[in-house]
Amino acid sequence: MIRIAVVEDEPIISEQIFEKISSILNNHKVQYKILVFDQGTELIDSFAQYEYELVLLDIDMPCMNGIETAKKIRSFNESTIIIFVTN
Repeated sequence: MIRIAVVEDEPIISEQIFEKISSILNNHKVQYKILVFDQGTELIDSFAQYEYELVLLDIDMPCMNGIETAKKIRSFNESTIIIFVTN
């Protein structure tokens, strides 16, 4: 099972990302779990439990921006794939 995190502070954008990824993975019959967060701090709090293979990460967010969040992710796991998304 692929564990994916979407971190986006705009609900409409996070929903679009979630739907697109789900559609692609369903078409390829891939088992997955996608969790959506609106802040980098929420992702970091859950990282120990889930250890995501892929993180789609907004750059411009309140509290902890995407760059800071990516640095924290790297301190936990260097092999997690991080894709930055921004408007």
